[in-house]
Amino acid sequence: MAQGLDFTIWNQQLARLINHQASPDAWQQLDTLIAQLCHFDDIAVLLFQQGISPDLIYYRGSRAEQRLVTDIYLDGLYVLDPFYLNAVQNNYGLKTLTDITPKGFYQGDLFELYYQPSGISDEAGFLVPLDAHSFILCSLSRIQPSVNFSDKEKDQLLQIDPLIAAICQQIWSLQDLKSSEPIQPLHNQIIEVLHSFGSSLLTDRESEVIHRILRGYSAQAIADDLEISINTVKLHRKNAYAKLDLSSQNELFHMFLDSLSCVTESTSIDPLISYLSVPERT
Repeated sequence: MAQGLDFTIWNQQLARLINHQASPDAWQQLDTLIAQLCHFDDIAVLLFQQGISPDLIYYRGSRAEQRLVTDIYLDGLYVLDPFYLNAVQNNYGLKTLTDITPKGFYQGDLFELYYQPSGISDEAGFLVPLDAHSFILCSLSRIQPSVNFSDKEKDQLLQIDPLIAAICQQIWSLQDLKSSEPIQPLHNQIIEVLHSFGSSLLTDRESEVIHRILRGYSAQAIADDLEISINTVKLHRKNAYAKLDLSSQNELFHMFLDSLSCVTESTSIDPLISYLSVPERT
């Protein structure tokens, strides 16, 4: 645990949290508990339930990041978030942004579209499974000019990971946060959807390039990963954009997010088949 941590205050706050797990301020109590251990600028608690948009159930931090969360992230960008992609592969527990992002992420378009405007320099997230269709992300962000989480801080957060998971699960069970909406087959199959996107129009190599762009890889990182030259990457990207009638990577992100509305139970089918057959949106 953190050097100099006052265990008397920690235990008092933990007891207060346990006594308030069913109350509306339970997440604020959790925020206060974690803040005694480790500094962070923003905290967001997001509830993901299969087939519906995620909910921001608690937030403390800058208004600029909150607007990005509500206007961009929750509107669909979350499906490309490295934290989300870890959770849908059942890879739960404490994760940090610097540890789970692909090579070249900080030069890629996902970073430019969301992380750079938010000012996030690093992020630590507790990914907590709830049931077969739901999980919570408790995200702690460092905002520039704050430095990244140190190895020591990561280790301290890792030590309390089982406690945070148990508390989140208990709050979930006591506060009746389950959706009454019907379950739809999407987020547990999102990796399959990502792989099938564009497959009806693109070559295998073009698809490999596009999928990595969507996951935040830079052009150089794609070249390294596929063991091809960066000029070949750019050629495949150019050809893919032409086939998809796109002129920018930003348009690619939006096409992918929009096409999710056309996902069927068979997630191996390219959602663009249905999406491109829909009359032009007004």
